Amino acid sequence: MSRRSRDAYEQRSPGVFSLRDTTLLNVSTHGVAAPEVAAPEVGPAAESPPTPPAPPTPEVLADWAVEQSSLLDAVSDDLIADARSWGQRIRRVQRFGDLCQQATVAGVEQFPQLELAAAWRIGQSTATRWLSEAEHFRTHLPQTLEALEAGALLVHQTSALLHRTL
Repeated sequence: MSRRSRDAYEQRSPGVFSLRDTTLLNVSTHGVAAPEVAAPEVGPAAESPPTPPAPPTPEVLADWAVEQSSLLDAVSDDLIADARSWGQRIRRVQRFGDLCQQATVAGVEQFPQLELAAAWRIGQSTATRWLSEAEHFRTHLPQTLEALEAGALLVHQTSALLHRTL
């Protein structure tokens, strides 16, 4: 326990035997006598234990409920924004894959996984997986992708559907 922690503990718990009280024994681990320290006060002069805080008023409880509700709404909005963003990313990856495929058909060599990995600072295996997943959404889960883009399905729900159908 650090000195700061010990001091904080002793301030919260006056009159409780602490590590500092061991100096009363006048013994040291190095063979040197420790200084004498007065024993903690006992009796009427000793501080009484702190009283527990009063229960919150109805107004405080109502304020807490309002804040909790607004925080939950904010998190919900964040989840919907994440879903829409993921849907947009999937659409962009699909379009990127389409353009790369068209270029390959036209005789221009393409490396879409490397392009995605470099541009988005992700690994090549992640880029490959994203291209594969985007194509899977197009061929097997088009309505799921629409619901994701609309925010009707969240990322964790869509991810579960995706991985069960791969």
